[in-house]
Amino acid sequence: MAPPDGSRRHVRDQHSASGTYRWAVLVAATVAQASSSLPMQGLGVLAEQFRADLGLNDAQIGLMVTVAGAAPILALFAVGHLLDRYDERFIVGAGSLISAAGVALAAAFRLYLLVLVGLFIFGLGYSTAQPGGSKLVAEWFPRRQRGTAMGIRQAGLPIGGALAALALPAAARHGEWQLGLWIAAIVVLAGGLVFVVFYRRAPHMPPASPRQPLLPRIAGQLRQPAMPPIILTGFTLVGTQYAVTTYFVLFTRDRWHTPIATAASMYFAAQLAGAIGRIALAAASDRPGLTRLSWVRLCMLATAVLAATLPFLPARADAIEFTAAALLGFVSYGWYGPWVAHVTETGAADSTGLRLGSAMAVNQIAIVGAPPLLGLLADVAGYPTMWWAITLVLITFSLLARPRAVRPSGDLLSDHPEGY
Repeated sequence: MAPPDGSRRHVRDQHSASGTYRWAVLVAATVAQASSSLPMQGLGVLAEQFRADLGLNDAQIGLMVTVAGAAPILALFAVGHLLDRYDERFIVGAGSLISAAGVALAAAFRLYLLVLVGLFIFGLGYSTAQPGGSKLVAEWFPRRQRGTAMGIRQAGLPIGGALAALALPAAARHGEWQLGLWIAAIVVLAGGLVFVVFYRRAPHMPPASPRQPLLPRIAGQLRQPAMPPIILTGFTLVGTQYAVTTYFVLFTRDRWHTPIATAASMYFAAQLAGAIGRIALAAASDRPGLTRLSWVRLCMLATAVLAATLPFLPARADAIEFTAAALLGFVSYGWYGPWVAHVTETGAADSTGLRLGSAMAVNQIAIVGAPPLLGLLADVAGYPTMWWAITLVLITFSLLARPRAVRPSGDLLSDHPEGY
């Protein structure tokens, strides 16, 4: 028996309201991502101030990024496990409080050791933002829109970097690097509050994952056939991304003799282009043709070419250098949108949180290892050698990460005209 017209109208109204509200959820998740990433992205912008005030070398600057990225290596597995059981609101909200507290501690004392402790605490909280927001977007958007939505959401990270490039150098000039970190702590807290206020559960949440212990679930995820290409591409590109984050401003100062304000503007251009790249490349991956992973591999090759070219660019040629910075940002940051969308679609819906957490945890190893190793290489052999080493690694791993045809097995939302 057909339902009465009033019942059908009520269902349509629910669908329409949910279809509208998904964009509010996307905005909230993007704001939370941008705010939570600002302290990490700001480390590169403030590197000159850290180096001058605390007497640090490039390897010690890289260690700051390493410490901030170390905590999520283990925390992300637990966060992903919890995300498959509980609402993202509580997990991401609590993570914002922890992140803000860590950045505040780093800002409170002019001591390198306490800066490292504060950044480690920040990293614990930051581990909730990436998988939490990504899982929420995957639940609200159907596959035909998921790449675009995920790209918009993932644009939050370079947006945070762009904001850091605009705001933190000015703050550092007036109150040194400590004022910049205080501003970052306030921004993190505000972004978490926006997420908590606007969070809503998706209309059709997947069932809770089986109550298996965490370690067997992790082992099962890492054994999935789709994981090796995901890990190879993510690991390599995120290491490159954080090399740009940590050393691009210092490279422009030392190699091109660029004034610090101009170097920060170039970094802003790279971050802004990265935000555009995350949206554009993710939207392109929604269209028929190349797979999402193929787009990621193209980003690896393009980044390799640009990294190899940077040392040959002439000094004081601002137009050329701004263009190179923008292109580098577009591909070295833009890959993340299609990559995250691919991760959400390569396994069961009730394990999306752990799958994201596992892939991102492996990425964190690159975040931890790449900056100090590359900084040491720059100290010993110079920045050109550092960029050429990045080129070699990118080309090698792009060849190893051959894309595999993986049929989505647990799509969270169908391609129903209403979106679910």
